[in-house]
Amino acid sequence: LLTPPDIEEVFVNGSRSCTLKHSDESTKELSSPFSKREQMVETMQLFACHHHVRLDPCQPFAGGEHLYATARTQHHFRWSLVIPPAAFPEPLISIRKHAFLRLTLDHFNGGKELRNYLNKGGNFPPIIIGGPTGSGKSSLLVCLLKEFFLHHRVMLIENLAEIPLIGNKWIRLVAKPPGIDQEFGISINETLQYGLRLRPDTIVISEIRTDEAKVFLQGMLSGHGPVLTTIHLSSPDALSLRLNGLYSDNADCFLTHHRPLVILTERGNPKSIKEFFHWVPS
Repeated sequence: LLTPPDIEEVFVNGSRSCTLKHSDESTKELSSPFSKREQMVETMQLFACHHHVRLDPCQPFAGGEHLYATARTQHHFRWSLVIPPAAFPEPLISIRKHAFLRLTLDHFNGGKELRNYLNKGGNFPPIIIGGPTGSGKSSLLVCLLKEFFLHHRVMLIENLAEIPLIGNKWIRLVAKPPGIDQEFGISINETLQYGLRLRPDTIVISEIRTDEAKVFLQGMLSGHGPVLTTIHLSSPDALSLRLNGLYSDNADCFLTHHRPLVILTERGNPKSIKEFFHWVPS
């Protein structure tokens, strides 16, 4: 279903429907490829197991990166799976296509201006890319990494392995939830602490959702080069509110001291860089 170049996402809502989303934001409704909930859950668990990711009623969320290669081309996909009891009454599948290998800053409205600004500076500041879902945050992050950090030792810290290891020196550490016996889990904070021993040139926290906020702020203090991340934002003013909500009221102190470059993206075809600025306290 994702083979046509204009299809960006396949969303399966249990046995009820399957929605194809095109690059121009239009959609097409199809019948679900699954007729029974049990059949769908089994298929999803087999897919997750193939990617060495746990998916069961005690850990009903899973996701990651999937590479589909043919003789002519390669496609990178980000997949997200949710099964009951979190998804009720039926499981959910989202598979989104990403052109990480093809995209550059020139594919973004405002990309050339951002490149010129970054080339004028000296040392890279911490970078926070914010915007709504589907606005190109991860794609812009990878574009920046390819253009400015391709030959650096970039350490990717993720809860779900989604960003491809494009550079030969790039490395990835992935947090893992504890098993059913509640043992052998790896927290996102542990990945940073042990990852610093690998002496990275650049640290990437793929997305700030919860505990990643603390890891991002600690990464800025580590002295291991610039730290980059993405976060869901509705407006520039929401950054301080979101980080303070996720990491007490200390976030303002970190942001004021390090003055990260905040880049806001917005949806569209092509995706756009709405604005970028160095954070200052309100």
